[in-house]
Amino acid sequence: MRFRVLAVLLGVALQIPAQLSAKEVEQFPNNAESPITFWIKLAEQGNPVAQFNLGSYYQYGSRGLGQDNAQAVAWYRKAAEQGYAAAELGLGAMILNGQAAGAEKAQAESWVRRAAEQGHADAENFLGFMYLNGNGIAQDSDKARQWFRKSAEQGQRQAQNNLALMYYNATGVARDDQQAAFWFQKAATQNHVPAQNNLANAYAAGRGVPQDFAQAMVWYRLAAEAGDRNAQYSLAGLYDLGHVFGINLEQAVYWLGLSASQGMPQAQLRLGLLNATGRGVPRDYSRAVYWFRRAAEQGNAEAQFRLGALYETGQGVAQDYIQAAQWFLKAADQGFSEAQNSLGVLYATGRGFRQDYRQAEVWIRKAAEQGNAYAQVTLGAMYIKGNGVEPDKDKAIDWYRKAAKQGNRDAATNLKALGVTTERF
Repeated sequence: MRFRVLAVLLGVALQIPAQLSAKEVEQFPNNAESPITFWIKLAEQGNPVAQFNLGSYYQYGSRGLGQDNAQAVAWYRKAAEQGYAAAELGLGAMILNGQAAGAEKAQAESWVRRAAEQGHADAENFLGFMYLNGNGIAQDSDKARQWFRKSAEQGQRQAQNNLALMYYNATGVARDDQQAAFWFQKAATQNHVPAQNNLANAYAAGRGVPQDFAQAMVWYRLAAEAGDRNAQYSLAGLYDLGHVFGINLEQAVYWLGLSASQGMPQAQLRLGLLNATGRGVPRDYSRAVYWFRRAAEQGNAEAQFRLGALYETGQGVAQDYIQAAQWFLKAADQGFSEAQNSLGVLYATGRGFRQDYRQAEVWIRKAAEQGNAYAQVTLGAMYIKGNGVEPDKDKAIDWYRKAAKQGNRDAATNLKALGVTTERF
C-alpha cells in the first residue's frame, strides 16, 4: 500500500479567556496578588470588568472557586447588561452550549451579535462559526465569511484559519487557494497549530503556494511537536516517502506511534501494515492485530478488512472464520471492495457461514462493479460454473475481459482456455 500524506483540515472552536486582558489589568494594579474577595466586592459594586472576570472564574473553576455554570451565567449577564463585550460573548457562548439553565438557544445569537458589533474579534469569529454551522442561527456561508474576515483582519488567528478553510474547501465561496494559503500563513505564524498543519498541507499539495515538501515538513514539524496528531501522521508520510531527506523509516515509525497513540485511525492502520510486512519494524503479526483492531473499532474500513484477513489466516491471532466474516462485513458495508470480495468468497466456500452461492454472488458482484479485478475473475468463474447465477459463457467472458484489461493474469489465462482470441487488453 502506498503511503499517502493525509490532508485533514480542522477549525478550532472559541475558548472564552479566563483572565483579564492587559488593558483591563491596568485598571487594577497587582490583580494577580489580590484575594478572590477583592473581585467579589468589586463585582458586587457593579464593575463590569470584575463581573466578567468573576464569571470566567466560575465557568472554569479557577482562583479557588468551584465550577458553577449558574454563577458564571449570572455574573456574565450582569456585565453583559452593561454592554461589556467579552461578557456578552461569554453569556452567548454558554447559552449556545446549553450551559445556561432555562435560556433559549435562540438568545445566544443576540448576545454574541452585540459583542461582535462592538468589534470584539473573538465574538466576530464566534458569530461566523455560528453562521457557518447553522448553530443557533440560520446557516449562511456568506455571512460566516464576512464575520470571519472582520475578525481575521483584527489578527484573530482562529478566524484566519476558519476563513482560509472556507476558501480551501470552497465552503459557500469559490475555491481560492491563494486566499487560503494567505490566511493559513497569517494564523500559522501566530503559532496556531491547526493552521500550521493546514499550511503544510497546502505546501505538500502545491495549492496556493508552489509545491515544496521542505516547507511542508517545516510546518508539519512545528504542528507535530505541538502534539497535533494529523501533522504527526503527515510528517511520518514525508519521512516514509523520502521527499526531503530520503526515506527514514525510523522517524516515520516514531511519528506514526505518536499519532496512533492519540487515536489517529490512519496512523494505527499504517502501523499495523508496517508490523504485518516487517517494514521499518520487525515483523510482528500480534502487533499488527493490535493496531488494526484499534483502527477497526473506530470504523476504519481498510483496518476492518485487514483484521478480518488475519483472522482468516490465523496470523497473530487464533484462526476464526466467524470473526473474519464479521470484520469483512463491517468493511464491506462501507463499500470496501476487497472486503466485499473476501466476504463473498467466505459465503462461496462455507467458511464462517453456511455455504450460500447467492449471497456470495451479491458481495462479489459489488466488488466487481467497483473494478476489483479479483472479484471480476471470481464472478466470471461463477458464470462458467453456474454458482449462484445461471451459467452464461458470454457474461463470464465479459468479466474476464474487464479483469484482463487491468493486467490480471488469471483472467487472461481463463480467456485463452475459453478459446477467446488473444487481444491487447
